[in-house]
Amino acid sequence: MRQRCLNHNNPAFHNYGGRGITICNRWDDFWLFAEDMGERPDGHTLDRIKNDEGYSPENCRWSSRLTQQTNRRAGNYIRTTKDGFRVCITLRPYVVHTRHFPVLELAKDYLSEVFAERAMYRELVRI
Repeated sequence: MRQRCLNHNNPAFHNYGGRGITICNRWDDFWLFAEDMGERPDGHTLDRIKNDEGYSPENCRWSSRLTQQTNRRAGNYIRTTKDGFRVCITLRPYVVHTRHFPVLELAKDYLSEVFAERAMYRELVRI
C-alpha cells in the first residue's frame, strides 16, 4: 500500500499515488493501522471498497483474491445483469464468475454474447 501510493519509483505508482490514491494520516503509524484493520486472515489482502478513494478504515477491508478480481476500475471488467442475475466478467484473464448464474450454461451463453459484441466494436473502431 505505502509503496504503491508514495514511492514514485514503484512500477505500480501510476495506478495508485499517481492517480491520487492516498493513505489516511492515521495509518502513518503502523500500530494504528493494525488496530483499525485487525489481523489479516489467511489468503486475504488489503482491498479498497471504492477503487477511486484512498486507503482509510472506512474504505478498506481484508478480501480474498476472488473478491478483489471483481473490484476493479472500469475497463478491466463488465458488471451487468442478465435475466435478473448479476454477473461480473473480468476481461483479463477472461473469466465469468458463474456463481451469479443459476446454471453454468447461462454464463457460457452470456459470455459468448459479450465476446461477439466486443468483436463487433473492434471492427467498428477499425473502420
